[in-house]
Parts: sequence; C-alpha cells; structure tokens
Amino acid sequence: MFGVAHFVHLATALSAVAAVMPLLPVATVALPAVAELVLVRGQPLAALALAALHIGAYTVCDDLIYREIEPTMPYILSLGVFGGMTYFRSPLQGVLLGPMLLALLSVAYTLHRDMVA
Repeated sequence: MFGVAHFVHLATALSAVAAVMPLLPVATVALPAVAELVLVRGQPLAALALAALHIGAYTVCDDLIYREIEPTMPYILSLGVFGGMTYFRSPLQGVLLGPMLLALLSVAYTLHRDMVA
C-alpha cells in the first residue's frame, strides 16, 4: 500500500513480538517501514501517512479494547506465554494455553478469597 514490500516479514515478526511481550507500544512496529520510506525511497508524505495511521489506530483501538479488560501485569502475561511454550509440546498450543492457565489460577484465587472472607 505504501510501497513497503521489503518490510512485510519484519513488520509481521515485530507485531507478533509486540503482542506477546507488551514492553513497547504497538505503534513502534511502523518505525522500520517509516525509516525505509524516508531514507531509502524518498517518500516523506507516504511515511507521514503510514505513521499517522499507526499512531491513530494505536490510540483509538487500544483505548476501546483495554477499557473492557481489567489491568494485568505484562510480566505475568509474558510469563504465561513463555511458560506455556516450554511446558506444552507445540509452542502454538503453549502460547494459547499458558495465559489461560494463569487466568484460571487467578480466578481460582479470587473465588477462594471471596468465599473465605
């Protein structure tokens, strides 16, 4: 769309890492593509449009999605993902089931705390 065909795989890999380990904002995934558009291809307007779309989507969509989710620590989420990847045979299965098991443990703790108190 913006003439950035060489960074498709890099952007996909960075998006996956940013989703699993939320240490950096998701909009930073666009920085390599913006740099290529400005420095290599000489298209600053396309780079500005790409950056604006990423930042706009990041600010609007994250607020809409995270408003419904109670806060959780990124460390615990990453621990669930990597723990699941090491425990289960298939890493994809571990990525899905690791955080679910941690959420189940959290729900069990909350239920126990509410029943005892």
